[in-house]
Amino acid sequence: MPGDKLTGRLFVASLDQAPNYNAVSYVWGDQSRAFSITLNGRMALRIGRNLHHALRDLRHIEHPIILWTDAICIQQGSDQEQNHQVQLMAQIYSRAKSVRAWIDHEMDTASEIFQRLPDVLNSKDLRADMEFWSPAMNLLQNPYWKRLWIQQELILSREIVINCRDTVLDPRSTDWLLNLPLNVSVRARNREDRRLYNVDMGINGDYTQPIFGGISFARSVNSRRSDIHRSLQLTSSDFFNDVSWASLLTLFLDTYRLETSEQKDRVYGMLGLAMDFEEGDIAVEYALPLASVYAKIPEMFLNKHGFLMFLCHETQVHDVADLPSWLPAPERKSVIIWTAIGMNPEYALNKAWGASIKYNGLCLSVRGVSVSKINKVYSREDFRLTPISQWGEYLKDYLERKRGSTPCGSIWDDEEILYILSPWFQADIFRSLQIPTLDKMQQQATLQKLLAIADLPDQSALGLVDTQSADLSHLASVQELQAFRSILFAFQNQFLFETSDFRLGTVFYLSPVQSGDEIWCLYGCPLPIILRPHPGRLNGYTWVGFVRNMKGLMKGEGLAGFPVDAPLGFTHQGREIRPVDIW
Repeated sequence: MPGDKLTGRLFVASLDQAPNYNAVSYVWGDQSRAFSITLNGRMALRIGRNLHHALRDLRHIEHPIILWTDAICIQQGSDQEQNHQVQLMAQIYSRAKSVRAWIDHEMDTASEIFQRLPDVLNSKDLRADMEFWSPAMNLLQNPYWKRLWIQQELILSREIVINCRDTVLDPRSTDWLLNLPLNVSVRARNREDRRLYNVDMGINGDYTQPIFGGISFARSVNSRRSDIHRSLQLTSSDFFNDVSWASLLTLFLDTYRLETSEQKDRVYGMLGLAMDFEEGDIAVEYALPLASVYAKIPEMFLNKHGFLMFLCHETQVHDVADLPSWLPAPERKSVIIWTAIGMNPEYALNKAWGASIKYNGLCLSVRGVSVSKINKVYSREDFRLTPISQWGEYLKDYLERKRGSTPCGSIWDDEEILYILSPWFQADIFRSLQIPTLDKMQQQATLQKLLAIADLPDQSALGLVDTQSADLSHLASVQELQAFRSILFAFQNQFLFETSDFRLGTVFYLSPVQSGDEIWCLYGCPLPIILRPHPGRLNGYTWVGFVRNMKGLMKGEGLAGFPVDAPLGFTHQGREIRPVDIW
């Protein structure tokens, strides 16, 4: 009966013998209110409120049910036991007959939205009123869905049974619910369904899309995991098309959207989902410092693939205690720029010769050449927001100093400036967004037209972003407005810097780049990296960012002429292979 005390029998089973059991998925919640379960007729075990209520709602009246649940089946307080069991977590949930998802939520399955399944998302005239969506929206806003471990538990399961307290959703409702976050997100971004924006925000929050593309999509991808493992090659386009977005490195960084009581679980909780992770690649060791645990991921990437792609990340928060500067991390909201890497045809030519991670994950030791030094940093504001007249003056000032006593000429004739306007790494994105790619003459004409409009007395505050919202039809043709869009996206989230040899480059607008920082081309890194000399450390540097665009460096030119295994001290055209320790 519902009010009866909880009792159970604890026994040992081997996964190798394919036991028939259900795995429980729930949020631990507040552990201060203790309840108890009697095991094997004599042992009273204290458990938290949520687990107590879940077991109460999951049990059968007529016959026993075999369950696996972490709080009872893992010896709490033992690092050795926890290390061992977490290594098995993916097997435990993937081999269970079903995963019983218990959610502390009162569900009304008689509501209109659940009665109209599965037609809710198939209708061309989709209802957008919040009252209609609220039963599903309220359920998907439950904290249950934002827990990191729960993502793995549901994605790996053979079958998911959702229990909203003691109400069990039927399979049709479950499938629809799991598909809903991604489906609404996709439709809300279609021009015809913009009115679903508030519904999308209510279900997914302010994320660009659900974690891992949504649970249902992730489950379908996971079914192909063994095939992807067999064909995995970093130097093929398959990695970027099929694996990069589901690599351990990407999933680890995506966990900033998810909640966890233990930061180290941002690594260990993703092992069962990553397409490039295989058993034995990373050992679960909770006793290690956080930096050492986080560094396991780039170390695995370096050992398996021989590349330093993880240095090509954009980071919003740079100063995070106890983490080295070069290490991308969820706390920093770091994002690997796979698009720029994949578009670079030279990225696979030079592997990370001599690279290693040392001092318990605090130091990345690499080799490369210093190619330039930053001399001037322009406005740190995203250049899409900076008035066009202002950055026009920046470019004129740059050109005057570059040319010296030589007649300055027009800024739209300068090769360095035109290269900045040419987003070499964004061709696929431009095609998908129907943004025109400009040739040299079109770039010159577009820049000239932009500056002419910005010189008008009533347009001095006009920014690139304004060219897509302000009414400029009396000043520019439809084709010219489309061309402005191309330059707008070329400067997206970037600002300009200038080097001591008068070259222009762009960098992520939140990078703390400053005068005196150095630009390096490193073995195994597809894009130039910006480093700052670390005072007091021989060959020591701090990672600052990476170059998004700069003429003559973006396609491997910095290491051109150097053998793939060039020793330290090897010199070519005045550049020397040197050791670098990044802290």
